Amino acid sequence: MTTTLQHWQGRITAVAFTSLTGAFGLNLAIGQFIAPLMDSLAWSLAATSTVVAVNTLAWGLFQPLAGRLIDRIGPRQVMAGSASLMGLSYVTLATVTEYWQFLILFGVVVAAGFAGCSSMPSSVLVARWHNKSRPRALAVSSMGINAGQLLLLPLAGVFVTMLGWRAAFLALGTIMLALVVPVLWFGARNSPSDVGIRSDGTLEQAGVPTTLRDALSDRQFWTISLSFAGCGYSLYVHHAHAEACPGAQR
Repeated sequence: MTTTLQHWQGRITAVAFTSLTGAFGLNLAIGQFIAPLMDSLAWSLAATSTVVAVNTLAWGLFQPLAGRLIDRIGPRQVMAGSASLMGLSYVTLATVTEYWQFLILFGVVVAAGFAGCSSMPSSVLVARWHNKSRPRALAVSSMGINAGQLLLLPLAGVFVTMLGWRAAFLALGTIMLALVVPVLWFGARNSPSDVGIRSDGTLEQAGVPTTLRDALSDRQFWTISLSFAGCGYSLYVHHAHAEACPGAQR
């Protein structure tokens, strides 16, 4: 029983790692496309940056909805569906010709998919499988955020340079659909009870807020929220403009 549980715990951690690699890799890879989009479609840096800002805002707004879906149908289904949505959106981005199409696809649809397969749902999945080993499992799975940037951002740059931005969108979307989605669907289960095993005990959580009202009045909640806000600001301001600003003429 212990060996079986440990096998599944390692498997779930790897699945969460993979989801975060794909989700953050695709969402942050947009910086590699800003300059080509500006040159090809005559958009301004302000216009393309606005879409990135909308994406970031929409991601935050969609997360409570993703959380409600997870409560109803489970993290596996939500994460696999959301990763599929991100992949299909990237494939469709290869066909954009108008600014409003880019705004809707990346600003809204990609953000909706990102909300359902990024940090929050991955943490829920890992937490359902790990009690005593939860801190370590969350730390290991969260390394997927960095892996996505390390692997997919340079790869996106190579694709854009060698194939053009349209083919690059298509290639990244295909990677998400062909690699990440199957791992999520076939590799994950919502909880140990789905495979007939018991969890590894309980984790002491005394004093942890259990409702939104409690959380909003908790100092630790706001400390964590501000930390995430600072992290998001530094990530998106840098990744969205690092490639575009040196050559921007508009």
